[in-house]
Amino acid sequence: MLSVHSCPMAALGGKETGGMNVYVRELSRQIGRLGVQVDIFTRSQNPHISPVVSLGRNVRVIHIVAGPEEPISKYKLLPYMPVFTDQVIAFTKKEGIRYELIHSHYWVSGHVGERLKRRWGIPWVHMFHTLGTLKNTASRGLGDGEPKIFWWSREIYQSVY
Repeated sequence: MLSVHSCPMAALGGKETGGMNVYVRELSRQIGRLGVQVDIFTRSQNPHISPVVSLGRNVRVIHIVAGPEEPISKYKLLPYMPVFTDQVIAFTKKEGIRYELIHSHYWVSGHVGERLKRRWGIPWVHMFHTLGTLKNTASRGLGDGEPKIFWWSREIYQSVY
């Protein structure tokens, strides 16, 4: 599981915590209860949290250092995604892990998921959780929309990778 900008362990009620955090956490727990090992990779936002934390039977959260270990707007994370991707690969090599599926959440994680899919040659599932057109329409005038520049475009993707 890739949930780069949103840690499933984050306390609910913050600006970047809510539905997706809960969804990723509970989906992972349910899959773990079925006997499948699930590792959730998220960007470390606090150097005082353990790099690997158990989230229940067969489920771990792995905090990857990519950029400053502090909260950063999801719109400013793209430059750190190559480092994040490299750190996920390094972790799996160190642990001797081979995954059978990548499941990414939100567009930031999608950049990492697509790169890992090519690297590992395994299936990749992606969930956007928010589609900018719908969010922008619903939040018109509230200042809470998605900037158009961050729509998944080859130009942005290629400039980062």
